[in-house]
Amino acid sequence: KNQAEWSANTRRVRRSLVERWIVPQIGEVRLRQLGTARVRDWRAQVLNGGASPTQANHALSVLSAALGKAVDDGLLPKNPCAPVRKVGRTAPVRPRALVPAEIEAIRAQLPTQADIVAWSLMAYGGLRPSEALAVRWGDFEGAILVVDAMKTLRRRAVEIVAPLADDLEVLRPVDALAGDLVVTSPQGLPVNLNNWRRRVFLPACGRAGIDADPKDGRTSCISLMVHEGRSLAYVAASVGNSARVISDHYLHVLRAVELGHRTPMADAIYAARCGTGVRPVCANGSVIDLGQARKNRKRA
Repeated sequence: KNQAEWSANTRRVRRSLVERWIVPQIGEVRLRQLGTARVRDWRAQVLNGGASPTQANHALSVLSAALGKAVDDGLLPKNPCAPVRKVGRTAPVRPRALVPAEIEAIRAQLPTQADIVAWSLMAYGGLRPSEALAVRWGDFEGAILVVDAMKTLRRRAVEIVAPLADDLEVLRPVDALAGDLVVTSPQGLPVNLNNWRRRVFLPACGRAGIDADPKDGRTSCISLMVHEGRSLAYVAASVGNSARVISDHYLHVLRAVELGHRTPMADAIYAARCGTGVRPVCANGSVIDLGQARKNRKRA
């Protein structure tokens, strides 16, 4: 495709690759000096700089496309990227299911109630991280959250378990509008997932002494629902995947559950939550009385 035909997301991804992995390393190198050996050195530099094999391969593809255009325009005799093989794929990382005690330990270290709700939506609602940060107050219909998944372009209904409802109750402003985002920054702005992961979530995991990623919340929710005895069809519908995808990607979770006892999801969460001894807090660090928050909402 020509650049004019690229989607907005494709433009964003390729611009990011150019700005992070291409321009800083070889942006000043003249075309006649950019041979295959230099490209290999550049790729090694990219990998040593923290790029994943997938990112390095994507960056190589973008560079190769640009240099291929230079060949077409007569600026290079041949494409120096052509002989460079892509990095072999690494083994896929198996989704990790955290137990409630681990989820709650991370929750206890999150700095604001908005951060807590974001994590709870992932771990107890099964939302993808990007979905959790896009939820609006108008998406709730009683004890149901209606999710329009951007990844699958499908709508699904998510049952709100009591511990998640408690977290939402604390956060929800009395004057919240249907179109207002549920999770915002302390300044009331939309939250960038990459920034939130790096600046909020991972430091909280470090303080809790747990190695985790936001996407582990979704896997953990699947595990909790299975432990509760929910059918594969119910779990798949709740998280927006097919039963086959759940079976293929979370088979290790399903097998582990077969060896254990079924436990109501809310009971497991509350038991772990009591163990942390941490009550809900708002953005300014003050502890919130959940019962009083409910009374205030009823008065309003």
